[in-house]
Amino acid sequence: MAVAGACRYDVLAMSDRSTTRTTTVLARDGRRLRGRLRLPATAPRGAAVVCHPHPAFGATMDVWLLPSVGVALAADGWAVLRVDFRADVGDGHAAVPDVLGAVDAVTAVAPVARVALVGWSFGALVGLLAGMRDARVTDWVGIAPPTRRLPDLPMAPPPPLVGRWAARRSVVVGDGDGFFPACDAGAVAPHAVTVVPGADHFFFDRDDEVADIVAAHLR
Repeated sequence: MAVAGACRYDVLAMSDRSTTRTTTVLARDGRRLRGRLRLPATAPRGAAVVCHPHPAFGATMDVWLLPSVGVALAADGWAVLRVDFRADVGDGHAAVPDVLGAVDAVTAVAPVARVALVGWSFGALVGLLAGMRDARVTDWVGIAPPTRRLPDLPMAPPPPLVGRWAARRSVVVGDGDGFFPACDAGAVAPHAVTVVPGADHFFFDRDDEVADIVAAHLR
């Protein structure tokens, strides 16, 4: 995030291109975006869009944690679409058409009743902003979600009416997160919170653990 020496997400980006299908996602405003679709082995029981951290720090849909989340969700029966946000995301609101377009795309492939938005850091915030505008969204999982403004990064605060949103909201956060501490998770009015011991905002070497926790929140 926006602090001296902060990690750039692209340093440890990874990809599972061999087991996903690269696709083009049409944002609601017509912008063409790159996506990766992973389908479960059986008929999908849910459709999920996975949103990445802030692109200003090198984050893309292939940043190290998110392919693992896709694998875990697909193994649990979800159709999963990861998507690259446009570069000019602003405070998060400019990326909302990207997420809504991704929901359109994944539900076209998997027309199911449950639709989840899963986001890490800034991606969790964009998921909130988009999900509250789309009645199809039934679940939101925020991995280290922004719970306050940071001084050096223009970023919208959590929506003030998030507690009235009908979707089920879950948070996964490290007990050592120095950006958005676990004690502040109430800012997004979650129904459930999992605090990961010994983890910070970046969850280094905890990919599979975090992915399993996300999948468990969506069961």
